[in-house]
Amino acid sequence: MIDTLVEMRCLTPEELAKVITNLRELRGWSQEVLAECARLSVRTIQRVEKAEPSELDTRRALAKAFEWEDIDAFNKPLPFPNEEKIMEEERKLNDTTTLVLLENRLSGRKLRGLIEGTHAMQVHEYTELADEPSQIFAQLQDCIRDYMDVCCDLSAVDKIQIDKDFQAAIDNLHQMDITIGIATRRMKLSNENGEDKTPIIFSIAYLVAGNSKVFPPSIRVPKQTQIGF
Repeated sequence: MIDTLVEMRCLTPEELAKVITNLRELRGWSQEVLAECARLSVRTIQRVEKAEPSELDTRRALAKAFEWEDIDAFNKPLPFPNEEKIMEEERKLNDTTTLVLLENRLSGRKLRGLIEGTHAMQVHEYTELADEPSQIFAQLQDCIRDYMDVCCDLSAVDKIQIDKDFQAAIDNLHQMDITIGIATRRMKLSNENGEDKTPIIFSIAYLVAGNSKVFPPSIRVPKQTQIGF
């Protein structure tokens, strides 16, 4: 996939003009100074910076002037983003997925409230977790699934203890620089095998764990999910 989004090509005259101008200005050089360093005429430098076509030897002389080891750096094909392919992939991504915002300022009580009433849960590790946080995150998942199965039968006192258990897991993970985030979403569940094709509305929770320094504000999930029953 990455290969299709990148094309190998040489710099266009317009791109070369920008590169040469930026390199020259970063060094505080005038066109006259660059011309002297490259042993080219000032007129040649002006033509290059006006995006006019240039000769191979001219581009080599410019690379030498900037003390580049590869004097053919301005003549070789370089990797560039394939804008058309990127736009096509973005359209496909937007057609098949949607962004859901993650709530990551969680307390045990808030986490319990968000998953209460949901029918299913998907789990993601945004960054790979080490053994200890992975174990704690797995235990938290088990606790959440157990709670989803019996939440309607628990008393208010029982739920206070659930809040404490969730909070302990969140706190332990935070001490390891791991953030927990959750998003909930209402979806339609299709019965493809039955006579009644009326979709059933259900809620799904997305539980995400990852390094706090790079934790995302949102994740992409499929727009539609079909489950036969």
